[in-house]
Amino acid sequence: MNRFLRPIARTLALMAALLGLGLAPTVSHADPRPVNCSAALPAMSGVVDGHLANDPVAGLRMETWVVVDRDSGRIDTTTHARSLFLAKGFTASSLSVAYDACGRAIALTPPLNTSVDAIWSPFGKSDRWKSTHLDMDRQLTRRIARIEVVNAHSPVSAQEIYNRWKPVVCDAVRTISRIVGKPISCP
Repeated sequence: MNRFLRPIARTLALMAALLGLGLAPTVSHADPRPVNCSAALPAMSGVVDGHLANDPVAGLRMETWVVVDRDSGRIDTTTHARSLFLAKGFTASSLSVAYDACGRAIALTPPLNTSVDAIWSPFGKSDRWKSTHLDMDRQLTRRIARIEVVNAHSPVSAQEIYNRWKPVVCDAVRTISRIVGKPISCP
């Protein structure tokens, strides 16, 4: 990149990060078959996954993978964060929102925070992987059609997103609980 375009690209990346454009979610491919949303949705089996890679600021890299095993109820999340700056680290946070075939949010994972230090930090790590898994009720995970991954540059913004989605997800879980006739706890 020439010396004139580099400052412009860095400025635009910084403006995008300040405006929150780094929070754009990605979605997995949904099943293209039509679904009757007024009837009880059929249970599905197999695996659904989501992936998001973004740079909240040029030089700060976040990447998250989520895999949901519908049959076992297990949700695995892995986040990779790294800083390419000599003197700047950051805290990455990611969460996932799962949707049924009608587009209703039915599951939410708690935020996963990962901190990385600058490259020159003598005791820190500038490249870090963090994994976690969550076990949910199979009646709930069998209805997941797609999953969105949300990466945030700050753990505060991810917690705000989580707090905003939690009541919506809990309402959907109560509806599914009534449909299957079995109590399901809100994730």
